[in-house]
Amino acid sequence: MQNGPQEAQTDGLVRKVLLLSVCIAIHAACSRPASYEDCVLRNVKDGMSDEAVVTVTRICRTQFPSVAATKPKDRPLEPSELRSLTGRAGPQNGGRYGGTLYNGNGHLLVKDVRLRITTTTAGEESGRTYRIENIEFPPLTATSFSFGFVEGDTGAEHSWRIESARALSPRVDGEEPGDAPPYETAEERVRAAVERARAIAEEYRQRVRDRLDADTRRRQQKEQGSPEP
Repeated sequence: MQNGPQEAQTDGLVRKVLLLSVCIAIHAACSRPASYEDCVLRNVKDGMSDEAVVTVTRICRTQFPSVAATKPKDRPLEPSELRSLTGRAGPQNGGRYGGTLYNGNGHLLVKDVRLRITTTTAGEESGRTYRIENIEFPPLTATSFSFGFVEGDTGAEHSWRIESARALSPRVDGEEPGDAPPYETAEERVRAAVERARAIAEEYRQRVRDRLDADTRRRQQKEQGSPEP
């Protein structure tokens, strides 16, 4: 018994689906996500609920625990970044030294600032390094500080400079200062990856819909005996 056109078309569709399934299985076996974000992009599909997206990101994180490397890192400031810390400071009442510092870096949360204070008395200089405790200031902001210090003898003069500081930055290994995006967190990168995945999925679905619509029009035209456009 010979199959009719409908059965032949169905058989052809089944063969295509089976072939596509085999290709997908081979691709999945041979192609592994290269990174956490790649894993998210591959597995977040259009129409997924927020709960499903969270599940995907958690599974991807277990596969790529090194994602922690994209989180803000505590590191010393580079010389160029250190020069972007400016401010005014001087002795205050009660044996304290204080002032205001400005963080001119556009992508760094600065903390653990150490000031070198030089005391000059009768032409003799002595220097001490002081750590400013409990200070953290975001990019492009100013903050006040004050701490106790050794004033020296009466009439002593004081000068200061920033000796070192540390910062939280999303910079990963191999990036140069200034390459990091503006104060971006790992969560923001994941959200961006999810949005890209959804946009890609929607674009693919639209192409499939367009292809199905074109096939439907050609089939209708063929049944009506009209020439194809």
